[in-house]
Amino acid sequence: MFLIIDSDIGLKDTKPRQIKEQRKTFNDFNKKENSIAYLLKKSAIENYFHPRALERYLTLGANLLDDFKDDDHMPEKFKTINKSHSTKLDKKNNRDIFGLMTQAEFKSVVEPELIEFLGEIVKD
Repeated sequence: MFLIIDSDIGLKDTKPRQIKEQRKTFNDFNKKENSIAYLLKKSAIENYFHPRALERYLTLGANLLDDFKDDDHMPEKFKTINKSHSTKLDKKNNRDIFGLMTQAEFKSVVEPELIEFLGEIVKD
C-alpha cells in the first residue's frame, strides 16, 4: 500500500502541530507491513502546480503567475486568485490542472525522490 502525505510546511507559523501530526502519520504508516509513505517536500500537492498549467486552466495570458514556493499556504493563494478570475480554484481542480501540465513542467516542479516514489507505485 502506498500513501502520499502533505508535509504542511506552509502551516509552520499558524499550525505547527499539524506538521508534527503529518510526520507521525508518515512514520506510523511506514511501520506497517507492505506499506510505503512519501512525505511531500512541498507543503501540499497543490504546491506542485506549474504556473503555466494553472494559467491554461484559468485561461490567463502566459507568465502572469509566479512559481509557488514550497511553503506557500495554497488555500490563501487560491483565495487571492479567485478574487480576480471567474474560474474558481479549489482542491477539486487538482486532476484537471495536473492533466494540463506537460512532462517538462511536471519534472521542473517535482523533486526526483517523488518521481522515484511514483515509479515504484507504477511498477508494483
